[in-house]
Amino acid sequence: MVQKRLLALRRENVRVDDVAMACLFNACARLGNVEIGEQGHGFVMKVGLGSSVKACNGVMDMYIKCGLLGMARRVFEEMGERSVVSWTVILDGVVKLEGVGSGGCVILFPIAITFYITWWFIHFVDSFFSPIYAQLGINIFGLGFVTSITFIFIVGVFMSSWLGASVLGLGEWFIKRMPFVRHIYNASKQISSAISPDQNTQAFKEVAIIRHPRIGEYAFGFITSSVVLQSYSGDEELCCVYVPTNHLYIGDVFLVNTKDVIRPNLSVREGIGE
Repeated sequence: MVQKRLLALRRENVRVDDVAMACLFNACARLGNVEIGEQGHGFVMKVGLGSSVKACNGVMDMYIKCGLLGMARRVFEEMGERSVVSWTVILDGVVKLEGVGSGGCVILFPIAITFYITWWFIHFVDSFFSPIYAQLGINIFGLGFVTSITFIFIVGVFMSSWLGASVLGLGEWFIKRMPFVRHIYNASKQISSAISPDQNTQAFKEVAIIRHPRIGEYAFGFITSSVVLQSYSGDEELCCVYVPTNHLYIGDVFLVNTKDVIRPNLSVREGIGE
């Protein structure tokens, strides 16, 4: 009955896509109505929506919620393409319907992946200095890894000093004047800054005052970060300034030239209090 009505709607040019069917399967899963769900599954296969990952995920979830793990497995095996949601739905069904013993692989899988990536990382870092030790006739596994970590630590300590910062600044000045290399370096530096713990320890870096919303008027805000706009005429450094509205957590972000930003002698805590 449901399948006939869905086909009638499709003949009347009413759009019944995979999103609509996913909603239908979700309702069937909540109500435990496998009869309507099976008719919906038949409609999906009949109109060519069987290749839709979203629709198949809804079918599997419906069958699992109704206790039909075998049908869900069949849909999963027939899928030409699977997403992360597909694997999550079927593995969740295996654990819930067949018990924890059958789902042991679900528990061991992330542990195995973690150990594998850790082991690969140790070998990768160890490969930097292990060839040097091999030439010296020293074959101790892990010695290259320890040397690499120690080297990275020493470089970090050196770069945090005044002399290291000066050397780094000189190196950046030289790299930024190389036509092709500077783009690679700037992109790599932005990625490194994005994942750096120090970059995300404090959202507001500094208090700022900018001209907003029109000339002669000013707005109070906070500098969150800075970006470099590259063009043929040269590089322009811009500040990302967050201007709150009625609440501190609601506001707008403006990109303002560093030269146009007024920096009052206020701490971030004092700025929030203002």
